Amino acid sequence: MTSAHARAAGSASCLLTLLLGCTVSLPEIDAERFACVSDARDDDGLLPCPESHACVLERCRPRLDCQREDIDAQGCAPELDRCELLIGDETARVACVRGLQLETSTRTPTLLSDCACPDGTYCVGASAVGSVDEGIGPSLFVLTEASGPTLPLGRLGIEGEHSEARVCARACGSEVDCSAGHTCRPAVVLQEHLLSRETSTRSTVGVCMPDVLRTSSTARAQLDGEACYGAEACRSELGRTQGICQANPSTAPDHPSLPIGDAAWGVRRVLRTRCVPRPSTSFKDPGLGCVVHEECASQVCFDGRCALLCDPMQPEVCGGSGRLCRDRTVVRNFPGGGPSVEDRIFLCDR
Repeated sequence: MTSAHARAAGSASCLLTLLLGCTVSLPEIDAERFACVSDARDDDGLLPCPESHACVLERCRPRLDCQREDIDAQGCAPELDRCELLIGDETARVACVRGLQLETSTRTPTLLSDCACPDGTYCVGASAVGSVDEGIGPSLFVLTEASGPTLPLGRLGIEGEHSEARVCARACGSEVDCSAGHTCRPAVVLQEHLLSRETSTRSTVGVCMPDVLRTSSTARAQLDGEACYGAEACRSELGRTQGICQANPSTAPDHPSLPIGDAAWGVRRVLRTRCVPRPSTSFKDPGLGCVVHEECASQVCFDGRCALLCDPMQPEVCGGSGRLCRDRTVVRNFPGGGPSVEDRIFLCDR
């Protein structure tokens, strides 16, 4: 049964019981049990899969997940494949595709003049005015050859473009698809055939957006004014909170101008490093032994010691003597319970 058939069956069931009141409902069916032939709509304009899924090998699969078919773990296998953006006639999705990921998300070489990006990355622009939710920043949009090199002003709530925020970004299904210091965030793919139906969210995917833009060290030029890689960034003269840089679990909210919805985006857990006021509570300094994250000033206990957050562009923070600023995977519990957060941040070697 396809999802279109399931909806049609539900409507027929209601018609049969109209005189008695529509009380009959079909049981919920896992979307991945739906069969399909393609993403094409049927004669009634119905999609074969729910908005959150796409037709892959004649089965409805989550369109925002980069996950290999043969394993349960999130993310692609770095030595075999990479997370890529796939644009179809009816949907945009991300998937693991054979090939090595040689690039990280970084500033575009020519900013607003074009959208030339290295292999494996996609040109992403940010609206100048957007809904800033917990510092996550403005709305993001994937520019393609079909859409041209500029954001469509006057549409999707776009009043202008953040002139310093254009990035060549990786596609992602979760935080593990992004390198350290990046967050997997929703972005609208600017393809007219995907945006023609305003009720559809199948044009929105995930992209790896840098938490700190390299255009400027000042908070004003950042998508998140409190983002930091280390304590040296948390100074009032830079426009940030005077204090310390901490890594704490947070959520990556849905897209404000074209929401994907909980059925697709879900509750995304991320680990974000941000400037916070120096607390009165006594925390352990980097290098001291620890058992839980909450003991440490950085809020990261790594290999039994409090970690020092760092910026790879400023390796001297790690103190030299062969100590490097490295991309590390950290697992944290989310406040109030729920699934843990697995994310990648920059930490100094022990």
